[in-house]
Amino acid sequence: MGDDLTTECVPENGRVNLYSSLTSASPYSAVRSSVNQNSARLLDASIVDGVIYCRVQRDAVTNVQGRTFDLRNGKYHLLVASGTALKENSVGYHDIGRLPSAQPISLAEVQDLSGSSRLLIQLHGAFMIAAWIGTTSLGIIFARYFKQTWVGSQSCGKDQWFAWHRLLMVTTWSLTVAAYVLIWVELKRAVWHAHSIIGLITVILCFLQPIGALFRPGPNDKKRPYFNWGHWLGGNLAHILGIVTIFFSVKLPKAELPEWMDWILVSFVVVHVLVHLIFSIGLCLNHWQIGGMASERHLSQRANTFQMGDMSHHQQHAMRNGMSMERKMDAPYAGMRKGLLGVYGVVLVLFVTVLILLVVLAPIEQYLGKS
Repeated sequence: MGDDLTTECVPENGRVNLYSSLTSASPYSAVRSSVNQNSARLLDASIVDGVIYCRVQRDAVTNVQGRTFDLRNGKYHLLVASGTALKENSVGYHDIGRLPSAQPISLAEVQDLSGSSRLLIQLHGAFMIAAWIGTTSLGIIFARYFKQTWVGSQSCGKDQWFAWHRLLMVTTWSLTVAAYVLIWVELKRAVWHAHSIIGLITVILCFLQPIGALFRPGPNDKKRPYFNWGHWLGGNLAHILGIVTIFFSVKLPKAELPEWMDWILVSFVVVHVLVHLIFSIGLCLNHWQIGGMASERHLSQRANTFQMGDMSHHQQHAMRNGMSMERKMDAPYAGMRKGLLGVYGVVLVLFVTVLILLVVLAPIEQYLGKS
């Protein structure tokens, strides 16, 4: 809303009172002092079991701060909104629900009126949550902590960690691009605020990641470290900005999301950080244990240098096979990593499911109020 004429039916002291106000988009507010309160009259009103009814007669033409609202000759979108908060001399944020008309209409004509569809907005939100809370979080875990797990096992000719990482990140890319196209189809114009600006940066980073991966240098190429750092930085920055963008979406009027959704997002961030911390500790223990094993192996190899000459060809071959098998074994604590991955996967699915339900069923208060 912004620079719109509103008619307020407000329950006060057990009765319904009528006010007229002009809305402001920044900050969101409804100002009564700028509108002639005699421009509308309350004909009938009631409040039963929390449901407000009011019948209002408004002047056909109302002038407010140089603007003319001509309800007889002009066409306007109608917006029905409801909320629970009242401010001094104003209504508060409409946290229960908002339903705009699908197209502007003339109030001088009797006609059927339908609300605008929220399908594209719901799909946009659901796709972005699935991508940046779900598949990206899991894809980063695979790439960072599972390169030495499922060693020797491959899918489509690629190591397991890489196969899963690629699948998850391609899913992220596909969902993000689809969600961005859907919101452009819905809005049909650029709308700039914190959510859209940070979201655009996230989409650009996401779009560039797989393109950069196509030009990945070989493992022994001297440019490979630069690629590794760039790919790591781009992916993690996109993930962080993607989550921040979802936080900003909670305040958007079109999203109709409850403010307490912030606490669910905070809970996810805490769980995600704790999982990374546990995996990182395990990674440090791996390096420490492998380092100790390497030192012992160095000492044994020095001793074996003198013994190999005395061994038969069969014995030497068996020793080399043993060392090769050791290199194909998973790094220490593989069972712990797999178990934690399973728990994290289940928790992640729960977070994604709850958040998507909040988006699809928004405003969720209408369902909670009926229970």
